[in-house]
Amino acid sequence: MAKYLLLFLLLFSLAKSIHADSSVIIQVGGGNTISNSQGQIEDNVEWLSKILKKSSNTIKNYYAAGNTEEKDVAFFDDTDSTDLMQPLSRVFDFGDAHRLRFKINGVPELSGSTRKDELSKSILNLLNATDKESEILIVFNGHGDLNEDDVRYNTIKVWGDEKLDVGEVDGILDSAHAESLIRFVFPQCYSGGFYHLIYEDPESNELAKQNRCGFFAESPYDQSEGCSLNTNKEEYRDYSTYFFAPLNGATRNGQELPVSVDINNDGSVSYRESHIYALMVGESKDLSRSSSEMYLEEWTPWYLRWSSGNEDEKSIYWSIAEYLASKHDLGMDRQLLKNMKSEIQENIVNIKQLQQKTEENIEEVSSSIKLDIKKYWPELFHPYTLSYISTLNKDIETVSSYIQKHKDYPTLVSLQTDLTRFQGQELDYQRKKAQIDKITRMKLLARLTNYFSIYATDKEVEEYSRLLACENGVFFKNN
Repeated sequence: MAKYLLLFLLLFSLAKSIHADSSVIIQVGGGNTISNSQGQIEDNVEWLSKILKKSSNTIKNYYAAGNTEEKDVAFFDDTDSTDLMQPLSRVFDFGDAHRLRFKINGVPELSGSTRKDELSKSILNLLNATDKESEILIVFNGHGDLNEDDVRYNTIKVWGDEKLDVGEVDGILDSAHAESLIRFVFPQCYSGGFYHLIYEDPESNELAKQNRCGFFAESPYDQSEGCSLNTNKEEYRDYSTYFFAPLNGATRNGQELPVSVDINNDGSVSYRESHIYALMVGESKDLSRSSSEMYLEEWTPWYLRWSSGNEDEKSIYWSIAEYLASKHDLGMDRQLLKNMKSEIQENIVNIKQLQQKTEENIEEVSSSIKLDIKKYWPELFHPYTLSYISTLNKDIETVSSYIQKHKDYPTLVSLQTDLTRFQGQELDYQRKKAQIDKITRMKLLARLTNYFSIYATDKEVEEYSRLLACENGVFFKNN
């Protein structure tokens, strides 16, 4: 009982100063190379820029090549899906390759690029100039990478094919005032490694001087969903799309939010409420998490890791688990969920095998077609020559017709269609498995909150309360 009282008092005292007079929002986006800077990332950054403008805060946007004439966005153009280049792209690449386009980013009010030196210096100077007790929000919409030796040094990828690891980002954050409050939202692959930003350094067990907290699309070890060349917003299921919908007051497509977001009925939406919304509504393969949740998991003593039962059924995590179980007709029984997951995992293995076999067949059939093409148009096998360009300009209709009439072309089309279907089926299975994993994880967190109230030290309660207070901060009133 004493620990519950201490937790309440700490949360109350921290919440009184949770919204500072001055705030800085830093949005970093884009890929690390032109081929890896997908249109969906640009869409996310532009969409979020509109949401961020609802506040009166200082907003700084950094995107790929910045305000240069350098092309830094790759996307699929849907206007010419049946043009003469498609047969060629099917044989020499894949069915959609001919739709690939490149452009200069259209992100509004850019402050600069994400080139490592420029970005690091810009943010460092910006944070160094912040006032005492400023609130700072950092959002990264891009790609991440795994450090296989130590996930505490996972990285984000920045323009020019460079990287910033957790330690380097931590060093930049250190430049902010010690009494600043820093939040970060990281939807990228392997983003859970950036959980360690809450500490003095990635290898420390002491919380940073500033109150820091964060939200992550995935664990330190897993890839997240959401980097597509397609720009069909109805298909976007990345963590950013779900997390920021409550701040938008509507879904990405302008529809009413499917569940209530304002859990405490205070007329505003906190970061933690946005995260809870993403957990409940998100139908991606992501298993998203917050810093307070990861803190609980890191805290768990070895003798409690394999225990069962004793969940706090009044916990928000238990409520999320029940909601997901009902929504997806999955139930809450541990063994049943385990059996269902095993069945889905077996389906994933089988579909991967089908993909591999189909890819091998595609290579065999396309090679056969190429041999015949080479007899008449050897220029097409030398794409960096004038003869290649000349052949395309003069003979594209003839080449396209020849390929489509080739005896193996229908087989190639069928195989590529099958491969796309198999890839979609695998993603569907991954998404279904994620819902089971979420229920299991929510039940675990409901159990850990119960154990934490019993076994945690006063210092641990204070640290956990500090993280919760940070996560419960409000960005702006949701009108």
